[in-house]
Amino acid sequence: MDMAGSAYGHPIFDLQGIYAALIKIEQERPLYCSTYFGISGSNCKRFWEHFLKTYMDNKSESDLAKLQMLLEQTYTLKQELISVLQGLG
Repeated sequence: MDMAGSAYGHPIFDLQGIYAALIKIEQERPLYCSTYFGISGSNCKRFWEHFLKTYMDNKSESDLAKLQMLLEQTYTLKQELISVLQGLG
């Protein structure tokens, strides 16, 4: 993963990038994880779940669910913004 921009700005954007790569893109393009990371989509998901729990210092399932929803919404917003900006070009 390209983590060059990490540590600039709010960490939600770094988390969203990792979430997108491990979960969302794999859902949209099956075999993405195996092609780019050399592991199955199910292992990408397992890695993400373990990473998130560890990164969030084992917060409650409720807190993790809220964060997951926020990451989903951030991903959707980013995709919509990209679509709009491409239309302006």
